[in-house]
Amino acid sequence: MSITGGGVDPFTGGSSGGQTSSGFPAHTLAHIPCHTLLTFDNVPNLEALGRKIREFNAALSSPQQLSETDLAAGGPLDALLQKLSKVAAAATGAAAAAGAPIVSAADVALLRRMLVWPPDKVFPALDIARLAVLDGAAGGGGDLLAAPAVAGDLAAAAPTPGTLAGALAAAAASALPANHQLALRLAANASAAASAPLRRWLLAGASPLLDRLAPLLAAPTATKAVRLSGAVLLGNLAAAVGLRQLPAEVPQSGDVPLQALSCGLELLGACASPLEESDGVYRCLVAMGTLLVAGGADLCQIAKDLDINDRIHAIMTGARGGGAAEQKLLQVGIDVTSVIARNTGVKV
Repeated sequence: MSITGGGVDPFTGGSSGGQTSSGFPAHTLAHIPCHTLLTFDNVPNLEALGRKIREFNAALSSPQQLSETDLAAGGPLDALLQKLSKVAAAATGAAAAAGAPIVSAADVALLRRMLVWPPDKVFPALDIARLAVLDGAAGGGGDLLAAPAVAGDLAAAAPTPGTLAGALAAAAASALPANHQLALRLAANASAAASAPLRRWLLAGASPLLDRLAPLLAAPTATKAVRLSGAVLLGNLAAAVGLRQLPAEVPQSGDVPLQALSCGLELLGACASPLEESDGVYRCLVAMGTLLVAGGADLCQIAKDLDINDRIHAIMTGARGGGAAEQKLLQVGIDVTSVIARNTGVKV
């Protein structure tokens, strides 16, 4: 089946179109490297979200409860929820940082009170935070959440409760797939945030964050949505690696490419039926390929030693003869394996 034109071998990218000076098949990369940042900006059912928060609040002890004033119709909680649609609508590229702030300091203070709720009740707050970080205007939600006392320390063994780092840690330690999905999506959005301080915070803590979140991708309870969320986070981190945006002053930044590559391999291994979650698998392969392009021979040799080619070939075999989604998997598989071949000197 011809994917890129000519007599293409879907396992090597080889064709009758000539060879490189190294003797390997000429192949133009179609999908990697990818430096586009992706976010999860879907707005939940705000009425249902408000009901769930009020339900959870009623089950809490008084020190953790929101006040009647907070919960009153048209009060602070409702005002915060109504802002989420505006944040999502504004979160588009340069426009995200150019407008007026939407999320206020009072909104963030209210959100932080929900971020300390027990793990089985924290997912509504994670969903709010997922969108609040996309408020990229100067002084808006992203900047407010990036303040050290609010963002917290991603490298801490036990980040402070009520901070973003604390909420991510609590969600990762819980057994709820909903928490895992929203924690990964919150991290993905922060890694693509228009707020420069917030994105710097996330990228500076990328290594310990991956240590904490990586097990979620291969957990027995992981859902397709969890894996897709993880794949987008890996893609955003790979873009930062490719653009050399990880902070050089952070020693652990050098560990991120291999960590992210290993996470991608674990994610692929956890997909029992890759073609049934082709979007997540595709984004994972794009992330891995972007990392390999940036990492050169050293990272490609590690990838080869980890038998990544075998995993990709299995996916490509299943995708042959399929539709548009399967063709994308074939194409990106050719891209990734050709990068490994060129950098290791071994045909695959």
